[in-house]
Amino acid sequence: MLKNFICLCLLAATPYSKSSKCETKPLKSSSGHPMPTNVAEQLQHHRIDEREIEVAILVTSDRRQTGKLDLAVGLLRDRGYRVVATKVIGESDRDAIRNQLNLWVEQKIPVIFTLGGTGLRASDNTAKIVDSMSREKLPGFAEYYRMITYQEWSCHSKKLGHIGLSANPAAVIIRQGSHTSLVFALPGSPDAVRICLCDILLDSLPNLVYQASN
Repeated sequence: MLKNFICLCLLAATPYSKSSKCETKPLKSSSGHPMPTNVAEQLQHHRIDEREIEVAILVTSDRRQTGKLDLAVGLLRDRGYRVVATKVIGESDRDAIRNQLNLWVEQKIPVIFTLGGTGLRASDNTAKIVDSMSREKLPGFAEYYRMITYQEWSCHSKKLGHIGLSANPAAVIIRQGSHTSLVFALPGSPDAVRICLCDILLDSLPNLVYQASN
């Protein structure tokens, strides 16, 4: 009972609200311990300033929902990222989705997000399209997302721990000549967008962009 009570308190305290800000957290290792100073300093050195990173966001939804887009734009801009392009396309229009992503890659935008289309329905095409765009994958992104989702939901109820299995986020590296783009397919729910950005990518992108471009 005490464990369940603590879990519920932790869930109630999580930052997944309507606010367009993330909670600032210290760098930690995979074990949850504070990152050694020398490692943290090295990560800070091998990175690109957020203010230099341009981002494009594509929402794939047949219902033309823009709430998730506003949330993502707010979270990114609050951390200094430059959101230079946004678009909403119906999730069933595979050609339009692929063409838009290819256009942004050709425009040399280093980070591209898609929101939605990562589920198990036949019409959920976005993650499949992103995954097919390059042989260079970042499988750790989906693994990390499912781990966090499992921890959040199983803490609330063990019967809900499997929820993350129905989402298939994807991440790939696309290289064209000397340019590199990182493309991330995020689930479209507001909580999933916040987990992907606040808990995984906002702190990691400067280092990922640096590594992919060098």
